[in-house]
Amino acid sequence: MKDLKGKKVLVLGAARSGRAAAGFLLKKGAEVTVYDREAESFRGGFPGEAVMLSGTAPEDVQTEGFDMAVASPGFPPSNPLFGKLAALDIPVISELELGLRFLGKGVRIAAVTGTNGKTTTALMLGHLTGGTVAGNIGKPLTRMIDEVPDTGILVLEVSSFQIPLSPSLSPDAGILLNLFPEHTEWHGSFKEYWKAKRKMFERMSPGSTGIFNADMEKVGDFVSGLECGKVFFSSERRVPGGVYADGNDIVVDISGRERRFKRPDPRNIPGTHNTENLMGALAACAALGVEEIPGMDGFRLPPHRLERFREGSLEFINDSKATNPESVRRALESVDAPFILLMGGKSKKVSLGKVPELASGRAYAVILFGESRGELEQFFPENLRVFKAPGLREAVRLAVETAPRGCSILLSPGGASFDEFEDYTHRGEKFREWAKEFTGKKEEKAV
Repeated sequence: MKDLKGKKVLVLGAARSGRAAAGFLLKKGAEVTVYDREAESFRGGFPGEAVMLSGTAPEDVQTEGFDMAVASPGFPPSNPLFGKLAALDIPVISELELGLRFLGKGVRIAAVTGTNGKTTTALMLGHLTGGTVAGNIGKPLTRMIDEVPDTGILVLEVSSFQIPLSPSLSPDAGILLNLFPEHTEWHGSFKEYWKAKRKMFERMSPGSTGIFNADMEKVGDFVSGLECGKVFFSSERRVPGGVYADGNDIVVDISGRERRFKRPDPRNIPGTHNTENLMGALAACAALGVEEIPGMDGFRLPPHRLERFREGSLEFINDSKATNPESVRRALESVDAPFILLMGGKSKKVSLGKVPELASGRAYAVILFGESRGELEQFFPENLRVFKAPGLREAVRLAVETAPRGCSILLSPGGASFDEFEDYTHRGEKFREWAKEFTGKKEEKAV
């Protein structure tokens, strides 16, 4: 449905994605109704021509008469509205799908998905290709359409929330970075999360390229039966016909052509996981036929990802984006000992994996904070100093007072932020603020 003039469209959600979809639909002449149960979501300059509906339970929303619905990620498949819309044969799509339908025919698309590293890899790929970056990165595609040339490259960060409702998402290059238990409360199970990620690759044609982490558990099961071409990357071993590490080089050996690139400077882009992110991006460049590939000089990681800063004599590392245990594992492997680990937040009720073992061998102490502090304590060995704090502010104060000379303070929570904060960005910003506050107080006492 490209001719939207006069069409009645129901937009589910009034946050960033819903706002972008509503604005785009209004420009195309559609009659737009936006539903969000929370009236507060409509604050801050919502498009005035849209009908705003709030305060009503999903099962009581009147859905008759709409031609289409656009659902935001905040609406899981279990929401009663999906059943009501399906009963009326009203198609439901994502904001991403809405934007994809209006792209120029010559646009080449690279889509990045996975549990961890999507934003970093998408930004790396945008840097390497000069393409427009949009999607789950915080830039809705419907807002970015005018910035995508008809023969340009579009780099999309894609979440498992968007893929099932985006039937047009069949990229020229699709990257799967990794896959760990995540968002099970939204999908219902890890199996459904896995299936949602795979759906994008199932839509890809034989002429497109799927790019996969060769070291991912059960990667063979994931790629089995896919029609797209397959390229693998690995930070652990040589991968003929793929991308791998060789000393200080990253080797791209695709389509019978070998190209070498310098590994990123670990001071700017630390960690094996970021090397893997770059491998995926370089593989996508090859798949898209990009010839002129700049180096990574000048590239900086987005905020709240192993972001280092100093306050007085102490070094702090802000890894607030680490919202699952696998991200914490990567951080612990990337940071020099000794350090104090601040971990906690809203529990995701998943295994901590190797985190306790790594912390036991490398951390000076662990401070558990927030809603999950009691639940997490049981996983750490008795020989490790483990403290608990009701919230992050108290955890930072305790870390500053406890840290010996030469010990850094690492925030890598491994949990969601919603027990105390709006999102991981808000959590990271408060971490910086409290680091400055308590370091200042400690140094005042020392004078």
